[in-house]
Amino acid sequence: MKPNLNDKTALISGAAQGIGRAIAIKFHEAGARLILVDNSKEKLDQLVAEIGPDAVACAVDISNE
Repeated sequence: MKPNLNDKTALISGAAQGIGRAIAIKFHEAGARLILVDNSKEKLDQLVAEIGPDAVACAVDISNE
């Protein structure tokens, strides 16, 4: 059974590559709106272009206060 994340918002850190990217794509396919966080603005921009208007990117380093 495919999960239904319609009307849900997910914040995904490390979203620009690897497991975070895969999670972002799967959550998008399940209908979630996304807030994508990573320290690579270029890779985030590529992912947002792929996903579309249901994703917002925030290029930050969450390991540094």
